[in-house]
Amino acid sequence: MTTRIVLLTLLVPLLAAAGVQDLSEIRAAAESAIGAKGAGISVTAEPPDRRLRLAPCDQPLSSNLATPIRNGRASVRVACQGKNPWSILVTVRVETEAEVVVARRSLPVGTVLGEDEMTIIRRRLPGTIDCCATDIAAVAGQRVRRPIAAEAVITLDSIEAPPLVRRGEIVTVVADAAGFEVRSVGTALADAREGDAVRIRHSTSLRIIQARADSRGVVRVDR
Repeated sequence: MTTRIVLLTLLVPLLAAAGVQDLSEIRAAAESAIGAKGAGISVTAEPPDRRLRLAPCDQPLSSNLATPIRNGRASVRVACQGKNPWSILVTVRVETEAEVVVARRSLPVGTVLGEDEMTIIRRRLPGTIDCCATDIAAVAGQRVRRPIAAEAVITLDSIEAPPLVRRGEIVTVVADAAGFEVRSVGTALADAREGDAVRIRHSTSLRIIQARADSRGVVRVDR
């Protein structure tokens, strides 16, 4: 009699679990949503609440990124599309190990990056590599918009392209007319990067015209 009671006690949790979705499968599905996005990425899903009781899914679980990755964390929606559908949000932690561009020295605001001021180092970063510079040649000539500490990774939001046109600078004004270009000279009334709108005071007529920065010291009149 005693042996029978012990066996029943052991079997009850197993029988109950048979009608509940395996939480480890939910974690694995959440991790797979980001794990395939690139080499060097590691993803760890936080364990779902053990009190969670979801019907077992009769189809493979689907998963997709529900929120952007910020500070190495994101939410993934794991769903069952079977006869008893359900969905759940799972928090995941994302890290990437990759070679990134690092500052050799402290770089104050306004510094124009030279190749000798940067180096490539392998680092483990929160989130994905999209945040950071990975090619020295690609960011050389960019200007620092936020201070960068020595040995810090150079993030793409900490730098910007320098202006092609500067306020007070004499620029070439290019206008298309009947299949050919007309060139004149004017003074830029503001800084402008490639594609930015900028007002120009025409040197001959003194009229203010609207143009767009095209290349270093050259603007094109909008049509």
